[in-house]
Amino acid sequence: MDDNLKKWLPWIAVAAVAIIVIAIIGISSGGDDTATTTTVGETATTTAVAPTTSAAEDAATDTTEAATTTEAAPD
Repeated sequence: MDDNLKKWLPWIAVAAVAIIVIAIIGISSGGDDTATTTTVGETATTTAVAPTTSAAEDAATDTTEAATTTEAAPD
């Protein structure tokens, strides 16, 4: 064997084993996509408009009229 090839043969073997291990890990973890995927939805926000009148103003504008009834005199 060539001396240059003897120097690189262990590194080629290590690289080949690393590629095989990475491929096996990728294949075994690639089948379950739903467990690793997370979807975050948008949250809806609403803002309420404050009333323009206060409770005291509402009470001042509410008026009640006294009920008056008149009955016809019996004939």
